[in-house]
Amino acid sequence: MTPQTEPTPIAEPVPIDLAQVATVLEALQRKHDALPLDEDLATPKAIEANYVRRSLLRDTGSRLRMDAQRVREVEPTLVMLRDWISTLESCQRDLTAQLVKAETEATHSLRAERLTTRLRQSLTDVSNGPDLVHGGEFMTDILQQWFATYHVTPLPGETGIFAGRGGLHSATARHADCLRLLALAQADLERSLHAAQQLIA
Repeated sequence: MTPQTEPTPIAEPVPIDLAQVATVLEALQRKHDALPLDEDLATPKAIEANYVRRSLLRDTGSRLRMDAQRVREVEPTLVMLRDWISTLESCQRDLTAQLVKAETEATHSLRAERLTTRLRQSLTDVSNGPDLVHGGEFMTDILQQWFATYHVTPLPGETGIFAGRGGLHSATARHADCLRLLALAQADLERSLHAAQQLIA
């Protein structure tokens, strides 16, 4: 039986130009620095207006920096998961092709029948992640060889190939969650950027 292929992850949102954010932040700082000192103002009303303007520029800049940082924090995980999903999908295609061939031969070959069993287990591990035995990932030799052939290595600080990434099911779900987080973060950043641009216009 051919394993069911994972649905293609939804499209990633178009990134916001963070260089533009840096430019706007610099402009906000220049506006802030150009404000007069309170002691140079003649009336309490002028001092109060100056304080409000200074606070608005400072708070807008802080908000813009915070929203930009949220985007930066989500993007690396999103890229890692996207690349991992692509790797697992390639592995799934290769092993599925081998399985189809082995199933054809299994009717008259005990060796091919054993191979189909190992291939099915490998495909299950691709989808769900391998079993853990004594803290280590227990994979078939077929799956280990595929990763070795394509130079797939653990994430920095991890000892297992799937550690920190998961199988195709969980990686796809995490990728979708990251997309939602990035969409929210970018929406907040767009609002902050628009508000900042209005202040420096």
